[in-house]
Amino acid sequence: MEGFLECVQKSWSKPSNKSHSSAIIADKLKTLRQDLKRWQTSFSKMKLLISSCNKVILLLDNLEELRPLFRQEFNFRKIVKLHLENLLRTQFLYWKKRCMIWSAFKGRMGVSIGIVMGFDLSVLLQHVPGLEVLTKPFTIEEMDLVVKHMPIDKAPGPDGFNGLFFKKCWHIIKHEFYALAQDFYDGKASLENINESFITLIPKKLSPEVVGDYMPISLTGMGIKFLSKMYADDTLIVVPADEAQLLALKKMLLVFSQSTGLEFAYCSWYSEATAHNSKAVLVEKK
Repeated sequence: MEGFLECVQKSWSKPSNKSHSSAIIADKLKTLRQDLKRWQTSFSKMKLLISSCNKVILLLDNLEELRPLFRQEFNFRKIVKLHLENLLRTQFLYWKKRCMIWSAFKGRMGVSIGIVMGFDLSVLLQHVPGLEVLTKPFTIEEMDLVVKHMPIDKAPGPDGFNGLFFKKCWHIIKHEFYALAQDFYDGKASLENINESFITLIPKKLSPEVVGDYMPISLTGMGIKFLSKMYADDTLIVVPADEAQLLALKKMLLVFSQSTGLEFAYCSWYSEATAHNSKAVLVEKK
């Protein structure tokens, strides 16, 4: 759309007074959202239509106080009033449905009470030689490739931006994300600024009719998606397990996949290195 990239470039080039890379990105995205809202005021529809209808009706009402309206004017005002009524009804139904869905799922979302590890991962997970390559720093080519393969039609998270925005504007915003990835690798990134998510609903079937026809999902911001995809593309989990444990692991990862949007590929085999010929499982990002 004409003027969009220019608006992004101008907004993103504004200096930020934040010090951490994640805080800088959060600050720049916030500023960009505000600038884009001002830029898109010319594309507003519902509020503009309602305002225009009210102005026309008020004008004709004032005119009627001075003289009788002609038939064409009277009929035109009637048409505008009907159109305004439909617009207001649509607006009312929109907010009514949002309030109904929120009320229905408000009590199901639970309360975060923190995570307490009841086992030692270093004991459960055996060391696998040759995986040191996974700890190498991120390269620019890898980060560019992650953005290139990022889906464009996923719903945005709290920052309000999706994969299509990243692809179109990557040449403008990429340097800040390069810095974020490097800080994350060095263990210096403070993710509190970007580690937020929305819980929203998607339909379970083509024609949902009741609230139970929807399922909740978690929508994360693009900063966390960017980092998670960088690591997920290189994540291997190798554990000794029997068939029952494999099924339990797959179910657990399925729930994790539904809540985060990450997809997994499974591969299992018999390993002579494990006792009693037990199965091992490899889980990697698709």
